[in-house]
Amino acid sequence: MMWSNQNADALETLISVAAEASPRRPALAWDAISRAASVAHQTGLPEACAKVRAAMDALDALGEPLPSEEWPASRADEHRIWIRACTDPFGERAAAVRWLQRIAGGRLFDPGKVGGAAWILDETELAVRLLRAALSELRAPGVRGASGAMLSVLEWACIDSGRWDDALAAAREASDLAAAYKMETVAGSADLATATVAAMRGDHDRVAPSRGPQGVFPAPGSPRRT
Repeated sequence: MMWSNQNADALETLISVAAEASPRRPALAWDAISRAASVAHQTGLPEACAKVRAAMDALDALGEPLPSEEWPASRADEHRIWIRACTDPFGERAAAVRWLQRIAGGRLFDPGKVGGAAWILDETELAVRLLRAALSELRAPGVRGASGAMLSVLEWACIDSGRWDDALAAAREASDLAAAYKMETVAGSADLATATVAAMRGDHDRVAPSRGPQGVFPAPGSPRRT
């Protein structure tokens, strides 16, 4: 649902999963809320962001699961920084960036999630480094479909940092994945990233109509910079 532009249904499903899982399976609840944050960010709706933050606060009130090899003590912080970046990127940004940098300096369970948060918070060089590291682990045939979201973020991080050729390469890879796994939102983001680079280069004739759904919110950072 997330990647086929069914945002309202995806959000309600994930919030419901988080509420049901939180008493006994907090790790699953954190994952559901983190994904819900992605949906809220795609929609840009204040009420969606508020629902996600309320779900995070409810889970925080229960305490964290005991650290283990599968759930290191820092993993909840990775979810928190992603959720915060998605739902309130401008609130107390300086404190959020300091927190992000502390998290990034430690052992990361999910560098892609932290890299995505870095991009939303305009820490672009950190974002590119972490996203590239994460993608190198996700290009194996068995897990390749999982890299669609990170490629979407990497496209825009590369555009933001002037790496236009790298942005186009990421967009091509994302477009192929979107076709293979029917990820409409990823396809829309890839098309828009490609068109953005073409427009910035003055190559307007190469800007093709988007194949993605109408109303796609493709890039956490891009719309606020226009």
